This record gives sequence, structure tokens and C-alpha cells, in this order.
Amino acid sequence: MDRALDVMAANAISFAGPGKRDAEIELAIRAGVTLNVESESEGQRALAIGGCWGCARSSRCG
Repeated sequence: MDRALDVMAANAISFAGPGKRDAEIELAIRAGVTLNVESESEGQRALAIGGCWGCARSSRCG
């Protein structure tokens, strides 16, 4: 993701695929990239990670 952020705007990046680590999810949320969750549990983790620093469900946190 860092390489992609070096060459394009965060709103042009979509982060998808199974097995995302919490640190990767946090980086995606903080950067403002589109995060495609692959399961309900991954979605719950993303909501928890974003909520740790005050992000609402549909907000941009980058």
C-alpha cells in the first residue's frame, strides 16, 4: 500500500483480499483508501480499529 500511496491519491486505491492484518487495516483506514472487507469478522475488526481513534462507520478518517 505504501508504494501505491507514493504514486496515486488514496481515494484512487482499493485495498482488497483475504487475510488483512490489523496493522494493514489501520493503515488503509488512516490513509483514506477504500477498504473492501472479505468477511463479517474482518468488517468488525475494521470498525473496532477505526473506532479506537474516533472514526464513525461511514466517515473518512484519513
